[in-house]
Amino acid sequence: MKYILNGLFLFLFISCQSVAEKEYFEGTNVVKLEKIYSAKDKSAYTLITYFDNGRIKETGQIIDNKKEGIWKEWYADGMLRREIEYENGEVNIFNENRQLPILIFSSDSLITGVQTFIKFTYSYPSDGLACNNGIIMGLEDKSNYDFVIIPSEADSMRFYYDCVWCQPEKADTIIVPVSEITDLSEYGLTEDDVKDRSSVTIISGNVKSIILGTFPIYNLPCSSTFSY
Repeated sequence: MKYILNGLFLFLFISCQSVAEKEYFEGTNVVKLEKIYSAKDKSAYTLITYFDNGRIKETGQIIDNKKEGIWKEWYADGMLRREIEYENGEVNIFNENRQLPILIFSSDSLITGVQTFIKFTYSYPSDGLACNNGIIMGLEDKSNYDFVIIPSEADSMRFYYDCVWCQPEKADTIIVPVSEITDLSEYGLTEDDVKDRSSVTIISGNVKSIILGTFPIYNLPCSSTFSY
């Protein structure tokens, strides 16, 4: 009985130290976001957002209404998308623990004229991806993939990444208030990049272009029709 009482006391003690607030997707019992903070201080808390399938979308610390420290993001299928370091609400682009992005394709082979989707894992929100021999487009809905490509010719496709943080001494950074941005495309931004943010950091200057990979492109096999 003593152990049961001790365990109950510990549970009540922990419960009293933190408070959780939850919001749900409209018309469902699926949690949309959750705030976990100290019962005595609401200026700092852990924020967890979710996809409508119940999987975690992102989580990290909020201090004085600003993102702080390491934030983790996932795709809707549960794969880790990236870890981003924030300082006083701004992305620390030159975080020394960063690593080069990794490309993950939706199919095993790249076919001329056929769409293939790409996960751009470990990239930061402002990072861009380019390629030769085809079309590459960023997706508005990045729940499962970041880009879609359509190869042009049966040869190979090379992917390039402009690595700003590889040469920080050659890059210039400016902070632009979101309220002053009238055309997001002018800065290469999307709605997700400025959502819930008062300002964004824009990078300019010389950057190092890195080849992330070169992949073979195949022609779609032709089907033959025989008549007898």
